[in-house]
Amino acid sequence: MQATRRRFSGWLLKGGLAGLVGYVGWKLLGTGQKKEIPEPPDLTVIAAASNELQPNSAKNFTFGPHGALLIRLDDGEYRALTSVCTHMGCNVRYLPSVQQIWCPCHKGIYNVNGGVVSGPPPRPLKRYLVDISNGEVLVSNRS
Repeated sequence: MQATRRRFSGWLLKGGLAGLVGYVGWKLLGTGQKKEIPEPPDLTVIAAASNELQPNSAKNFTFGPHGALLIRLDDGEYRALTSVCTHMGCNVRYLPSVQQIWCPCHKGIYNVNGGVVSGPPPRPLKRYLVDISNGEVLVSNRS
């Protein structure tokens, strides 16, 4: 059987369609999704020195297997939240000019308490407890 240009194009098209169907099936079954890594229970970390952040500023820090965001509000109060967007898992950033948390991937906006203001995020950001002790800002996930 002789290979013709038409037969080769047909096989190429069928192979491409099979690859596309396989990829879509892989995504729909969830095997392409990131696996959720749980936080250790009763985790406490030193996020910053108590004089490290100026009012209306923020700092990223590591909290167990995830990133977190420590925000110092205008009044000097602290907020600690996960820095992982609830939409697609991108890292969020604090925008001091509007005092909101922004996800650069799909333009999700959260308030400083982690609540969804706008965009695609389906849930608020997880909030952590903050304590100041011996000149350190301690963040924990205890209830």
